[in-house]
Amino acid sequence: MNRFVFFWGLILASCGGAMFLLIGGLQFQTFRPELAPYEETALLAGGIGLAILAIGIFLKPSKIRMTRTVSASRIFLYSSLFNSIAAVVFITPVLVPALKFPILITQWPGIYMVIAYSMFLLIGIIGMLGWSLVYYLAPTILSRILVDTRMMVLHFVLTELGIYALSISMFIGGYAGATILYEGAGPAVVGAQMEIGVIPSAVSIFTLMLGTVVGLATLFFAKRVDSREIFESGLRSEAGNRS
Repeated sequence: MNRFVFFWGLILASCGGAMFLLIGGLQFQTFRPELAPYEETALLAGGIGLAILAIGIFLKPSKIRMTRTVSASRIFLYSSLFNSIAAVVFITPVLVPALKFPILITQWPGIYMVIAYSMFLLIGIIGMLGWSLVYYLAPTILSRILVDTRMMVLHFVLTELGIYALSISMFIGGYAGATILYEGAGPAVVGAQMEIGVIPSAVSIFTLMLGTVVGLATLFFAKRVDSREIFESGLRSEAGNRS
């Protein structure tokens, strides 16, 4: 049995089932978006998870590929720099008068746009930079020098996917609500319009939480090395540089 494939199939199947139940609970809310596409997506995710789980039972254990924590740190650092550029791109529409951002931001739904951008700065830039620092210091502080490549990549993908999806969905919901409120729509109509971003935002937050758990698990199961080995390796590296 391939435990890695089995485990993540189980996670996906559980998440799909839980999401379907949560979406079903929204049927009793006053304001709600069209729920059928989300229910179908949740069922599809659960079905794919079950298929992956079944495949994992019959797959042979795969060889674990390891990545140095310094290399992982570099990946998250590059991501932080890339997200910094993306943050600048995201804010440029404010300069387009036709989009009316300076006006719409004063309407109460505009707070969703502010939160979306703030979350992107906090998680997409500062958060990724923080993970880069954690991976970089892992050998000296946590005595861990090698991490499972699959876990590290999954941590990276879940975090990036989660923060982009969260920022975009909240921004769209806030912009849509602020636009029709500025045009004179009532609170009920505004609330219903904003709900186009509610479920995607919730799924994105869950993805970010899962990414954090995977990141912690990646460090916890990383290969531990003796501090003396790290010291001797540093001495050998320094001697090689001198020669």
